[in-house]
Amino acid sequence: MYILLSSAYRPRYREDILRCLSAPIGATVQFRYDMLWVESDIWDNPNRLANEEGLVCFVDNTPMGRLPVVPVRFVQLVETRRHGTTLSTRFKMKEFPCLLGREDSDSLISSPAWNGPKKLQEGQITGCYFFESNTDTPPFVKSLELANWEQIVTHLSSLAPFSQEWYFLTILGVYERKSVPASPMKFEPLPNQLVSRQPYSLAVYHYINREPSDTYVQHLVVKHGGTIEPLSEPRIRIDSRYDLKLWHFESRGELAESRQGWIEVQSAPEAWGIELVFETPSMIKRAMLLVLILAAALWISNSIDSELLKGWGVVLSLLGALVAAIVIVFGIRKP
Repeated sequence: MYILLSSAYRPRYREDILRCLSAPIGATVQFRYDMLWVESDIWDNPNRLANEEGLVCFVDNTPMGRLPVVPVRFVQLVETRRHGTTLSTRFKMKEFPCLLGREDSDSLISSPAWNGPKKLQEGQITGCYFFESNTDTPPFVKSLELANWEQIVTHLSSLAPFSQEWYFLTILGVYERKSVPASPMKFEPLPNQLVSRQPYSLAVYHYINREPSDTYVQHLVVKHGGTIEPLSEPRIRIDSRYDLKLWHFESRGELAESRQGWIEVQSAPEAWGIELVFETPSMIKRAMLLVLILAAALWISNSIDSELLKGWGVVLSLLGALVAAIVIVFGIRKP
């Protein structure tokens, strides 16, 4: 398992932790590292990391000795590349670590296999922020439960770099609008593709473990592009300690080619955000499927001896052709 650490030394590093907390299952996030903080085996052969498991942790740079960490997210490494004296790695979001207490994090860094950073008496930091841990089993289990996510953000909010957060947000999933669960308690994988003109709901949960002030009002901002057509306002009002918000949208495909759309959820206007990318297949693919169904119906109707049943087969075939025409003509443009 590979360990990917991010600190609060720069605002972007801290925001990378918030992105990993907010991203849904299957979303992609990228970290960047200077070669000074990358284990030599990774730097020498970054291609071997593809599809390997990783664990993203927040690291506190302030105390002396082995720097303490807060495990945040299990990930699957997708692509790691070198650029001059720097390295970038892209990974997909997976489960959350289930923390039973601070001792879990302490046992992780106390392992002999831990090659993470240490702070010397002179204030100098040595060690790696991206390295391989030879620990066979991490001291916690994987979870998709929302309650475990709340445990992690509660732990982080007790640390100075996150103590002033108005709220923590996370995307539970994207659902067909008619199928949104009444009380979602788990994270769901992102759909691989969106069906054109199908209404969807983006489920965003926000939470903070302390009472807000009387004047507490914030706004999430949802931006979009490509095939995405909004059915909700771009600003989502946040005026409570916790709540589930739904942002509704459609994806509009084209006849000849597949297209991509994107949604970015920002924690506040022009603040950090998490971007999601979706593909909408071309309408031709859907039409071809309907044509195959139509051909099968015609073949079955011609194979039936009964004139009555054969007549019904022709009727059903004509209805199938009508449906295909409606999908092709009206499914690629706005009304």
